[in-house]
Amino acid sequence: MLASELGLDIVPHALAIGMDKNAFMPGPVWPATLEDYSGATTYKGVKGQRFPMGALLILPADFNVDRLGLPESRAIARTLKKYGGYIVDATVGSLNFYAETGSGWNKCMVAGKYTAAFSPDMQAIKAALRQVIAQSGYLDRDGKRFTPTPFRAMNLLSMRGPWQGYNGSKTFGRYSAASDLYQAEATADARTIRQLLYTHAENDPDRFKWKKQSWNLNPEPGAKYIVRAIGEGDIVATLSVKKSNYKANYGSTGKLAPGQSATFTWPIDPGTVTEVNIDKPKGAAASIRLELVKA
Repeated sequence: MLASELGLDIVPHALAIGMDKNAFMPGPVWPATLEDYSGATTYKGVKGQRFPMGALLILPADFNVDRLGLPESRAIARTLKKYGGYIVDATVGSLNFYAETGSGWNKCMVAGKYTAAFSPDMQAIKAALRQVIAQSGYLDRDGKRFTPTPFRAMNLLSMRGPWQGYNGSKTFGRYSAASDLYQAEATADARTIRQLLYTHAENDPDRFKWKKQSWNLNPEPGAKYIVRAIGEGDIVATLSVKKSNYKANYGSTGKLAPGQSATFTWPIDPGTVTEVNIDKPKGAAASIRLELVKA
């Protein structure tokens, strides 16, 4: 919740929720792709009473908002009834609704004085929260029904990295979430960076640990994909797929400049490693991303 949203009757988006680490079950769910702490070795709550990272929580339709004492509490409750809140963080000993620092949403203390209504309000909201486990359809921002694109039909490739210098090259640039591009500054020499993505058993929670970078959703073996390069400037990117032990090379898109594309049939081998290289010659700043979309 933002400072600019204080005073609204309802916040126009889902809220961010933090929950004690013992309340988690291992293995995140969409939209989460990783889990906090060390997953299965840390999440030891009561069986049947645990939640996955990324779970959507919501207040039931019959929750009485008007019984809450503070206008901020009522706004939070209305928001949780309409949009819900996603579990995004593992905490120690508390359940939190996250707000911008200094925004005024936290009414535990006001002008140095304890607000008696705040804690009962929060306890009532927390006690009534339930996880969304099924739905009958989707509404867009205008309240109209729509059919969302299946996740496997969306772009599967992220340019977030981690990236490392390749073949002795210095690293360069950074990923920008705002533009969804890898942005490279001007350089006085040619440089190359690389990220690796491994396929995995999608029911294995260990794939989300920090030690090895994996696909969130594996590309489908034998399926045909279009790889598009988007961006601007003098820069190229390459996607190539190899056997995970590097004893076979299944193919490459070749170097793609912004505006170019290639068709790529994913190998049927379930155990692969994907290399994504970005090559930048010396010169002006540039940006690029590759998209991997089912043909």
